Amino acid sequence: MDYTEKTGFPDLTFPGPVGSLADPATKGDDMVDRSTLTNTILLLSSEPVVRLVFRETLEGAGYSVQATGDLGKAVDFLQEYTPDLLMIHPYVADIPGLEAAKYLQGKCPTMRVLMVAGLIDDDRLEIRVELQGFKIFPPPFTAAQLLAEVRQVLSTADAGTG
Repeated sequence: MDYTEKTGFPDLTFPGPVGSLADPATKGDDMVDRSTLTNTILLLSSEPVVRLVFRETLEGAGYSVQATGDLGKAVDFLQEYTPDLLMIHPYVADIPGLEAAKYLQGKCPTMRVLMVAGLIDDDRLEIRVELQGFKIFPPPFTAAQLLAEVRQVLSTADAGTG
């Protein structure tokens, strides 16, 4: 029985050596130079399994990840650190993720926001997210697709575009 059959969750682990970005174009041979990946990601999700899987995936690619399900802890983290990216779900506990993202970005204006959406019934959430200048990334996706999206958002931040 494989991981997905045991847990009901997709297996987002990397095929290949630890540190591989598992990019299909490189067939898992692209090793991460951890000295060049210093980006910090604040992951805010009320789902413990999501935090665990995303954290393992992102840290496996060389990112520094602070994961929490509590908005107050995220605010505390921002008092000491300046993450490069906030990854957040549309709802965190009882708080709309978009409102939480706007609040957190107000405390850290240089932080990019990637909303990892659940099921989107219509375009309203997507439009509201894009109007804030945030990026939305709907599932289903693979680990390689998630990492490609994170790299794209962070490279946009590095380029200074908005």
